[in-house]
Amino acid sequence: MNFLRKYFSADNTNKINPALLWDFGTIKPDYKKNKKIIIERVVEYGSLEDWNVILSIYGEEEVVLTIKTLTGISNQSLNFACKLFNLKRKDFKCYTKQPWRKAHWN
Repeated sequence: MNFLRKYFSADNTNKINPALLWDFGTIKPDYKKNKKIIIERVVEYGSLEDWNVILSIYGEEEVVLTIKTLTGISNQSLNFACKLFNLKRKDFKCYTKQPWRKAHWN
């Protein structure tokens, strides 16, 4: 994660982009109860500022453990997480778990 340190700040006043949490509406999301969905949205669609917020809220270890259990993240997000945390693709559930259905055209 050293190559992105300049983008991450200790400023914890930033909030996650509300567009990522559109289904919560006007209520403030419970960051403990909805940890998995919040981290998944930031991994898939978040900016570096959003990454900074989840890392400051949950800590690096908790974010990594949660990302490893996600099953539906894209290859691009998976590669970014691998580079960011210096991990291998086979460590992630979304990489090792095969889809139960084949696509229609296969």
